[in-house]
Amino acid sequence: MINEVGGGEASAAAEDVRPLAGLRVVELAVWVAAPVAASLLGSLGADVIKIENARGGDPSRGGSGAVTAESARQDGFMWRVCNRNKRVITLDLGHEAALPIFHDLLRKADVFVTNLQSEALARFQADEAAVRALNAVIIYGRASGLGERGPWADTPHMDSTGSSYAGLPFTYTDTADDPYLPEGWYHDILTGSMIALGLLAALIERGRNGLGQYVGGSLLQTGLWMGGLNLARAAEGSAPARPRSQLNPRSATMNWYRCGDGRWITIAGSGPRMWPPFKVALGLESLADDARFASYNAMLTHSAELVELLNLHFATAPATYWIARLRTHGVLVAPINHLPDLLSDAQVAANDYLTTLDDGTRTATMPFDLRGHRPATRPGPAYGADTDAVLAELGLDEAAVLALRVGGAVW
Repeated sequence: MINEVGGGEASAAAEDVRPLAGLRVVELAVWVAAPVAASLLGSLGADVIKIENARGGDPSRGGSGAVTAESARQDGFMWRVCNRNKRVITLDLGHEAALPIFHDLLRKADVFVTNLQSEALARFQADEAAVRALNAVIIYGRASGLGERGPWADTPHMDSTGSSYAGLPFTYTDTADDPYLPEGWYHDILTGSMIALGLLAALIERGRNGLGQYVGGSLLQTGLWMGGLNLARAAEGSAPARPRSQLNPRSATMNWYRCGDGRWITIAGSGPRMWPPFKVALGLESLADDARFASYNAMLTHSAELVELLNLHFATAPATYWIARLRTHGVLVAPINHLPDLLSDAQVAANDYLTTLDDGTRTATMPFDLRGHRPATRPGPAYGADTDAVLAELGLDEAAVLALRVGGAVW
């Protein structure tokens, strides 16, 4: 069941050629993970209608929980990026006049995406049973913190607590009793991306059997997937792989070094086969005369000593020089870029890995390419921007919309 896309920007002819054109998605979600899942579908051409609270809005608009109808208009980067390529309708689902609108949207939808907790879903008649009673073949997608069963089921979580429960902070640091939590919402974004993958799989399955499907994903599930190799090591009784300091790596040829211009590079010259070209690339053939470094295995035993030598050696020339030398001799190498570097990076530009949204926001494009298709570039819309248009598509005239607004059911 793929519905015809309604009016507004989502029905523009330019969108009709995108892979998911004609697909209708209804989102009832906040913050990052579930909104990213819906945004990916919107970037592929689906008509995503996000329902925001008419008494405030998605807190990601302001980057904090203190969002009102007035402050929500100050849309921050999190809102613009994670809610791109959607339309928004503002409903107070606690208002009896708003529920029929919500239900009408669900009847016409192919996919429903949420990350609300069970109590809120039941209150808004948005749990799976209630939604499926309205639309038996809908794809119901839900993001959770630690999963929907078990002693921690339905407890609220965010990026940091989800990744912590999955054990990742102890694999990001070289100190066993000193966990590290990176900033950047990486865990949330990957969780949303994985849920989008599940939604697409469910849509394909429905195309074969005509049945609805449930797609669940959690921060814990994503964390276990990310740490799957380490988890397998733990299951066999082995210690997890974890970072080691630059001065004491497992191998001096699998390490990072500061060059003469202050820039850092990462080298991945693992294995005995890479040891001879590594020495030649750096002009250090004389290492063969030193018993500590005469063979690859000997070098591994004395890696910390070799790092001391290499730190001095790399400081004699800029990063571009060493990168060229190492690449010429087949040694894997890359600069350690700062994020601003990537905004003007030739490799990034050549592959169109960045996009500029219609409001000028620059950010990453989709995490994959589809030849012949470019993702849509609409930023997260202004608060309430599409309420009137969506209500009109549902058959409400201006008088009816005004009555809803005066009554507080919509904003």
